[in-house]
Amino acid sequence: MRAQLRSELLKQRSTTTNLGLLAAMAGLVLLAVLLHGFGLPGESFDSGSQQLTGLLGWGEKLGALFAGLLGAMSVTAEYRHGTIRPTFLVAPRRERVIAAKLSASVLFGAGFGLVATALAAAVGGAALSARGIGIELDGSDYALFIAGGAAAAALWAAIGVGIGALVRNQVPALIGICAWLLFVEGILGGDLLGAIGDVTRFAPGAAAAAISGQDPDTLFAPAIGLVVLALYALELRRRPGRTALTALGLAVGVGLVVIVGALSNGLDDAQDEVLEPLTGVGTDLSVSRPLAVADDTGSGGAGPAGTFGQLSQREQRRLQRENKNGIDFDLADLGNPAERFATDRVVATELSFPASKVAKVRGLDGAKDAAGGLTLNAVHIEGTVPEASTPGGAALHGGGFKVTSVTVSGVDVRKPGLAAVTPGQVGRGSYFSRSRAQARDEAIVDLGYARQNDIKVGAATKIAGRRFEVVGLASAALGGEASNAYIELGRLQQLSDREGRVNAIQVRADSADDVARLEDEIPGQLQGADVVTAADLADRVGGSLKDADNLSSKLGTALAVVALLAAFLIATLLTLSSVQKRIRELGTLKALGWRQRLVVRQVAGESLVQGALGGLLGAAIGVASAAIINAIGPTLEASVQAQSSGGFNPFGQGAVSAGSTEVVLGAPVDVGLLVLAIGLAIVGGLLAGAAGGLRVARLRPAEALRSAE
Repeated sequence: MRAQLRSELLKQRSTTTNLGLLAAMAGLVLLAVLLHGFGLPGESFDSGSQQLTGLLGWGEKLGALFAGLLGAMSVTAEYRHGTIRPTFLVAPRRERVIAAKLSASVLFGAGFGLVATALAAAVGGAALSARGIGIELDGSDYALFIAGGAAAAALWAAIGVGIGALVRNQVPALIGICAWLLFVEGILGGDLLGAIGDVTRFAPGAAAAAISGQDPDTLFAPAIGLVVLALYALELRRRPGRTALTALGLAVGVGLVVIVGALSNGLDDAQDEVLEPLTGVGTDLSVSRPLAVADDTGSGGAGPAGTFGQLSQREQRRLQRENKNGIDFDLADLGNPAERFATDRVVATELSFPASKVAKVRGLDGAKDAAGGLTLNAVHIEGTVPEASTPGGAALHGGGFKVTSVTVSGVDVRKPGLAAVTPGQVGRGSYFSRSRAQARDEAIVDLGYARQNDIKVGAATKIAGRRFEVVGLASAALGGEASNAYIELGRLQQLSDREGRVNAIQVRADSADDVARLEDEIPGQLQGADVVTAADLADRVGGSLKDADNLSSKLGTALAVVALLAAFLIATLLTLSSVQKRIRELGTLKALGWRQRLVVRQVAGESLVQGALGGLLGAAIGVASAAIINAIGPTLEASVQAQSSGGFNPFGQGAVSAGSTEVVLGAPVDVGLLVLAIGLAIVGGLLAGAAGGLRVARLRPAEALRSAE
């Protein structure tokens, strides 16, 4: 060991490159201190901390930089010029060679730091004095700065040796050290990424600055900085650093698999959360008998050219018969001319059908249950009695009359799960009484409509001229049917003279596989029926949730596969690289008499342990990342646009519940995917270790020993 140390000290003393580094460092220190000393305003040096950090600190930074370059070049230069082969032939134990280089580099690195800090202190003090700025530093500050700068440079020299031993290519090693100290740490700790500024205290450059007493309000105390930087130096010079690097690469691949899978599961759960209120998502259907709107264009307004005018003559007659009791009256019969009047009517924009159709649909194969519903418009008309005979239907199109319309849905209270409003949608108050007799005078009001009209739970509201007690306020499912109010089905049938008739059927299928068949068979039981499935409702949901879910559907599986393959490939490549760097060591084992299978078993066993460590670490990273996502709770927006159907809504008479809602995105971890990712990392490492070990084991000992690796 002594001979090796003397050899390394001789190399350091006799290499002209080191003298060039020392001269370059001194010149840069002189230039940097003078430029800052005379270029910055005097207010920048009001305190001792500012003078030490902003002016003299350049001596410590450049001393550490050039010491790191010195240490890296002590290793990489030998690989570059090929002198590492005779070095290892003379001293086969790699650890002793690295230890000797480390000791020599630390010694010379400390000298670099001592020169740099002493020069910076002398020139910086002279610059401040020349400008008439008082020096706020005392003897102890100078002593800490110079001694700390020397210690920091010595440790950075050790770090340079470690980097050189790992990278071995001189250009990337030197560029990496310069880039890190001069640019990367400055960006991480500056305004660009100020949010992680506290974390940069642990960076090796910041720890070196702390040793010399700089910026005590932000950096560590000198003793703690010394410990942090020493840990960097100790870790890089040990072989476990390579093992840690391999395990970390595996962990990245496994963690990526876990995160991608967790986010994909979270998007599915968020989609289900939005669609859950739509009755029985994936297994339900809604049946109605809408009016057939002609294809020729219309203005969409009132009168013959408007919505009603778009219907065929047959459909117009059907709608008139449907609303015979609602609009078949004469406004002139409501009183004397010029008198004020008020009347309540119930009209429909869809055709009703016998309630017996509900039982027929319920009896279809694959139908678990079905319930009828009725959705109508309760219209309140106020105005002045006209002198001439005027059809009541004219009031619905304006003509100086005040018309208030409330959309009302009838609910079969015996089957709340298949109703237009379900118990889960009631946010305030309660649901209908289970007894139809008790529920006849109860109403549930849409929350938005209640806010607009200042309706409270327990208050009374008028619907079709009758008073009802508001027992609950409900929010319509996003994308589902929304009515202003809900009352008991039989009561609405009675008020509208539609006893025994419904205009909607909600169907619950036995399973998702039965939905398509029911969708085809139901029109055979109800001529002209329009069947809408929950999947059709799901297609209405848009916004960032839909975009993210589409992206997950298209790319989620691909990303998971790519991530799994990445974990496998990373395990393979890193393990092969690790084996390649140990050719001489394994060749020595063969020269000592190890058989081929023992070499393969040794390498494969080590690779198996590395794969297991990397897989477990990756699992921890993935689970921790998922926990962070759950804690942050990012939100996605689910929205539904109002649909235009020419005035005749294809999904009941209630309007489609348009609007948007925010859904919290979670990241549930899939245990099966987690185990698979860990397994692939282990298998990849094992196979690569066995393949690499077999390749090396087949080499002749002399050929393996000639390798510089």
